[in-house]
Order: sequence, then C-alpha cells, then structure tokens
Amino acid sequence: MHPPPGRILMVGPNSLKNVCRAVPVLASLRCECEEAQIDWIIQESLIDAIRAHPMLDAVIACPAGMTRSVWNPSQLVVQIWWMSSALRDLRYDRVVDVRGTTFSRLCSWWTRAPQRVDAPDVRSAPARDARLFVATDDTERWLDARTDLGLHGRYAIFSPYSRWKSKLWPAERWHALAAEVLDSDIETIAFVGLEGEQDALRAFMPADSALRARCVDLCGCTDAGALLAATASASLVVSIDSAPLHVAAGLGTPCVGIFGPTDPRRSGFLGEARWALQGDFAECEPPLHYRDRRLDDRLMRRVTVDRVAARARVALQCAVRTAVSA
Repeated sequence: MHPPPGRILMVGPNSLKNVCRAVPVLASLRCECEEAQIDWIIQESLIDAIRAHPMLDAVIACPAGMTRSVWNPSQLVVQIWWMSSALRDLRYDRVVDVRGTTFSRLCSWWTRAPQRVDAPDVRSAPARDARLFVATDDTERWLDARTDLGLHGRYAIFSPYSRWKSKLWPAERWHALAAEVLDSDIETIAFVGLEGEQDALRAFMPADSALRARCVDLCGCTDAGALLAATASASLVVSIDSAPLHVAAGLGTPCVGIFGPTDPRRSGFLGEARWALQGDFAECEPPLHYRDRRLDDRLMRRVTVDRVAARARVALQCAVRTAVSA
C-alpha cells in the first residue's frame, strides 16, 4: 500500500478537445487527495484552458514540438533536455498519464515517482466533474476584442470544419442553419477554426450577402483563452465533434453537437445526450474509423437541418446554464 500522495503530476494531452475530456481526472484526484499539490504538464498553447481551474495548483508549460515522436534521435535529445530542466527539482509521489503517448510515458518514467498510473476513462472517473473556468484576464481581453471583431449583442458560435471528410456536415446545410439561427434573436454568428483553415472555413459561411454581413470569421483569431471567453459569453454553440463543442459543454453554454462517425457516448462528449445529434451507424458496414478515407460524409448527411435547427431553438431557450458533470 502506498501512503496518500502529497504531490501529484498529470501529463498531457496535446489537444484542446482532449484537455476538456481530461478535466474529470483532475477533479477525481482532488476529491481523493484534498491536500495534495496537483500539477499538470500541458502544451503551452493550451495552458489558458486550465490555468484558472481552482482544483489545480500549478501548470508546467511544455513546448508544442515536444510531443513529437521520440523515435527521432534529435527530438529525443531535446525532450530529455527539457525533462531534465523542467522536472529536475520536482519530486512527485504519483504521476497520472492522461494520454498514453510515447512522450507522456517517457515523462512519467523520468520523474521516478513511486506511483505511475494511466488515467481512468472519463466516464468511469470517480468525480464526474468536467467544468471549465475562464481566467479573468482572458475575459477582459475578449470583452475588449469582441466589438472590434464585429460581434454585437447575442451571438452564436459555429465550428463547422474538420480535416476529416467523414466529420464534415455539408456546407449548404450550414448556410441553411445560419439563416434559421439569424432569424431568431441572435444578431451575429462567429465562425471559429484554426490558423490556416481560413479558406476552407469560408465555404461554410452563408452565400447570401445580407446573412454573410452578420457572420464574423474568427478563424485563427482565438487562442485557447480567447475561445473559452468567447464561448462563455455566447448564447449558442453549434459544432461538429471538435474542441469548441467540448469547451461549450464544460462551460455550460447551450450547445448542439453534430456527430457522424464518432459516437458521442464513447468519444468523450461530456454534455447532455440530448444535445448530441448523430447519423446512423447502420449505414456503414463494416464499421469504419473516422480517419479511414473510404468513409465519406454519408453519416453526417443523415443529420438534417430541421433536426439541428429544432435542437438549436430549444438550446436558445435555456435560461439557466449548468456546466457539465460527465
């Protein structure tokens, strides 16, 4: 039997979506070890997603390139140098490997902690608390920026793009949905995406000039902190299975998720099941992974505009926001 750990380290993951899914692990550790010091090694670009979390004591920033394969000899040297520097004087009693990558395992081994374990599945985590918290300075930064970006009054966030065709909901359906949403009391729609996705994202914005004038392209304009702040003050988020949907669920922002080849019950969506609309798996036999290029958007096409619009109207009527418990 190990004594109760006084210092705990979480390692990974390296994407915003998976950070949202890992928060119940943090909550479980805090419930188990109320007095322990809990730190988290996380990619530096994702720090703003969790630095304001009240259950976390410290964040250790990991450069983005550090998570690449250790089988590259030059990369391995860089990783060992970083670990010897960042973890040199830290002594942990338990290390929890959140992601199970080669780099996270190497980090776990490097600490020489007496307890080195893999994180439990989020849905079996003892404390099923997936709440996210926005840092005050990120909120202030967003309030200063949103007017300059053209977001006025109540706004919705759309996240339509994925590099995987199997996750794409047809562009013409996003056009129709935007018309439905803008016909309500939503004044503006913010389309979000990553840096470099601008050209692809524009195809999902309405072609009608009057509607397009009420849409704002935020592709590449929102880092993790800004995305959390923008989502916290949004009235609605509609998204495929991507980070903005999981952020909305963690903040309690009304949201609608459009799923096709990924099952919301298994892919880590921690919002209420009623907000996840899914295509029919029975159309795809044998089952294919969403990364399989043989799988086109057939499952996403099973989700109609009417279904999404109806669910969005219900979400907009939610007067009280409740952050998720997985």
